[in-house]
Amino acid sequence: MWAWLMAIASTASPAQARAQTVGQYAAWDALMVSPTGAFIPTGDDPTATFPRNSLALRFGRWRYNADDTAHPTYGLTLTHAVGSRSRLSLTGAYVYVSCGECGGWEVSGIDFEARLRYTEHGESLHQVATSLGVRVSASGARLRSPPHTVARSAAVEVPMSVRVRYRAGRDLWGSVSPGLGYGNMWGPSGSDAGVLGTLGMTAGLDLTSFLGMELGARRVFITGGPFDFAASFVWAFR
Repeated sequence: MWAWLMAIASTASPAQARAQTVGQYAAWDALMVSPTGAFIPTGDDPTATFPRNSLALRFGRWRYNADDTAHPTYGLTLTHAVGSRSRLSLTGAYVYVSCGECGGWEVSGIDFEARLRYTEHGESLHQVATSLGVRVSASGARLRSPPHTVARSAAVEVPMSVRVRYRAGRDLWGSVSPGLGYGNMWGPSGSDAGVLGTLGMTAGLDLTSFLGMELGARRVFITGGPFDFAASFVWAFR
């Protein structure tokens, strides 16, 4: 049995453990060492067009359950607009698992988002805007210490956002991103994989005309798994 699966299963009650398959535990672990599970969605502020380029400094923390020590994740995401209503993002991150012999994970990811609908309501000073999109992502992670386990994941999310202009040039916005994630854990003794539901919630605030701050929560749905919290600072270059 996988060491990481044993770690998760040991935190669940017998009834909880029976409610999940080994593949689902593997999927949860793989998604939590990916940008999809470790971070909140970033840059979902509903605007008429995406910024030409943006850079996000991201921080997340996750746990196996409410009693577990938090495992911090640090990352950078570079985003480039592809046309006016789609964008491509690349992420590099490091996950530090807070246990004596667990080591850290080197993470890389890519995602593509397209905005399917955008609407504006009201005058420019008190404008309200909404958007609906779809985001697909893929990620790979490698455990730095032996046995050099590899995690692979992919996800599809549907970001739904609303923005309120509270003063000239300054916006407050929020988004909800339900989705599905696939995760696969591979190691010397074999491989397991599964599919789980995901949910990301983000609230953002413009600090200046080019700098924003985001706070939110993320959950990959598995029995006993908690909501985890994350933050981002985003520099937009229009």
